[in-house]
Amino acid sequence: MTTYTLTKNAGDWINDKIAFNPEHQLVKLSYPVHTTAPVENLAEKKGDYFLLIYREKESGNVQFIDLSMFYTYILENLKNGALLKDILVEANSLFQINDIKLLKERSLEFIKDLKQRNFILGFMAE
Repeated sequence: MTTYTLTKNAGDWINDKIAFNPEHQLVKLSYPVHTTAPVENLAEKKGDYFLLIYREKESGNVQFIDLSMFYTYILENLKNGALLKDILVEANSLFQINDIKLLKERSLEFIKDLKQRNFILGFMAE
């Protein structure tokens, strides 16, 4: 049986720890088997593909979300307890984007989308 962490709805996406649905898996694939028809030639599409798989808490439905390397990086670090403000500073350098404002805007859009999709449950209760 999966146990859910105590969460709170109010918080700050940048400065607070974010609570995820515990029934999830981040998967790295070498081929885009999750988006490609079986008849297509996959050998030409070898690369790094990332997929978030999770079970919705209320319905039990399994959801799949195709992720970029950047968003996968954010999720892995948030999952390990890092704050988004710290992740963005590191990602700005790591991905050589050099636009912290743009990173913040896009990251917040991504986080809010995952909240709407019921993957993010809220904020960790202290």
